[in-house]
Order: sequence, then structure tokens, then C-alpha cells
Amino acid sequence: MRISREVKTAILVLASLLLIVFLFNYLKGQNLLDSSRKVFVIYDNTEGLTSSNPVTLNGNSIGKVQNISFTKDGSAKILVQLVIENSIKISINSKAEIYD
Repeated sequence: MRISREVKTAILVLASLLLIVFLFNYLKGQNLLDSSRKVFVIYDNTEGLTSSNPVTLNGNSIGKVQNISFTKDGSAKILVQLVIENSIKISINSKAEIYD
């Protein structure tokens, strides 16, 4: 079976686009193949906190800060999205603290 030159070019272009999307997300710090959980935390003050900062538990890195934004209710509180490894179990009563 002979594959035409146009089909080969189309396959190459599609593979290149997928690779570009994967690499772009990887450079942003997001792994598309990773199975992790998203946790949202609300703070009054996030001084010194930036995206891609590590999230630690007892000194061990268990994730990172993915996004920081204001809440949509107009209260001027800050919503922080954390990406945590799936293997880490965190209780509902846990508190997230910001420290240097």
C-alpha cells in the first residue's frame, strides 16, 4: 500500500502541532500526562506567593501553585489554585499556610 505525499505531510503537520502543544504546556509547568488533584485555597494576603512556587508538606515537595486570582464575589480575597500529587492524602480540616 502506497501512502501519498500529501497524507505523509498531513501526518507530520499534525504530529508537530501535538508536540508544540505538549511542549508549550510543559514549559508553562503543566504536565498533560500527570494525574494530580487541584485544590483551591482562599487567603486574605498572599504576599510573596507566585505561580510555580512549590507546595510542601513537612518539608517535602508535594505540588506547586498553579494560579492566583481574586475571588469573583467582590470580597477582595485571593483564590489560589494548588496542584497536589494524587498519592498524597489531605484531610478536610487541613490548613494551608504561606511561609518564607
